[in-house]
Amino acid sequence: MFWQVMQSWPSITITLMTIYWIAIAIIIISDEREPTETLAWLLVAFAFPLLGLIFYFLFGRNWKKIAQRNAWMKDVFTLARPTMDRVWVTILKDGERLYSTLKEDLRNAKDTINFQVFIWERDKLTAELMAILIERVRAGVEVRLLTDYVGCTAFKKDEIKQMQAAGVKFHSDLPDWRKINYMNHRKIIVIDGVIGYVGGLNVGQEYIDGQPRYKSWRDTHSKFHGPAVADLQKLFAVRWHENSHESLFTERFFPLEYPQHGVMTPAITVAQAVELQWDPARRVHEAAMAAARARIWIQSPYFIPTPEHDAIFEDDMTKCSEVTLETVASWPVAFKLCSSVSRLMSNLM
Repeated sequence: MFWQVMQSWPSITITLMTIYWIAIAIIIISDEREPTETLAWLLVAFAFPLLGLIFYFLFGRNWKKIAQRNAWMKDVFTLARPTMDRVWVTILKDGERLYSTLKEDLRNAKDTINFQVFIWERDKLTAELMAILIERVRAGVEVRLLTDYVGCTAFKKDEIKQMQAAGVKFHSDLPDWRKINYMNHRKIIVIDGVIGYVGGLNVGQEYIDGQPRYKSWRDTHSKFHGPAVADLQKLFAVRWHENSHESLFTERFFPLEYPQHGVMTPAITVAQAVELQWDPARRVHEAAMAAARARIWIQSPYFIPTPEHDAIFEDDMTKCSEVTLETVASWPVAFKLCSSVSRLMSNLM
């Protein structure tokens, strides 16, 4: 019997591998991504049968497409669709301006605070904000805090536990490690449904003074007044619904009238997320850059050009008098930028 099994082992192996390849091909192709990406993942899965499969399920699943199959997502999208509306914006050019303004608004909250951030550190600033949020809860304000699971992994959670014990409603966004490529970098705060904050600053003392890792920190936030705040509330409500199954799509969070606050400007909010299949934020950036006629100014700490960006820049450099990019000197960003700039210059010469 043993020798019969040993003699048939090659055919059993071939059969099992054939079943594996067919199953993997069906899974990868059904994710409906770009053909080149699909082919690349097929090659990885075929060349490294077990390791490739694990790597694919950790980093390769097209969760944007998978999210569209959820029945609840269709209803939520109907409610959360962005609209063109009016906004009065205050630009907050650094962490000092942001947090001095934000603390005052949080202290004056009367009904609800919805707070979403990628990173909530553990330091002087977080202690101050924790105290404010707990005080507001005790005053009868409903406070919800949503942080990114991976973004906060390195920091102690004792403050989060204190806030939960005091009545703050808390969830970690995207705790599923299979969605590690879809970390939620949003920083959105909506107070009483009528004041909104959005921008690039996380919650931590280093985002005010850069310490202890940097000499300073440069980033921008903005403060919204007016009906366009509803779009920020929608973005928060979608992620909160997926994690808590609590619907915030009520008049309490979306008032019918907003206080007048200066001269309003038409605006629409575009975003990027695991549940947004068509990458609207990326497409808007690319469309804006492609439409440039005189100059382009880009300031981003993590700007890594895609082939689409390279094509747009190549066209822009023939019609614009100025294309300026300001970024940080981290080696992955610098390496990719040098590669892109070198290729652009060689194509234009």
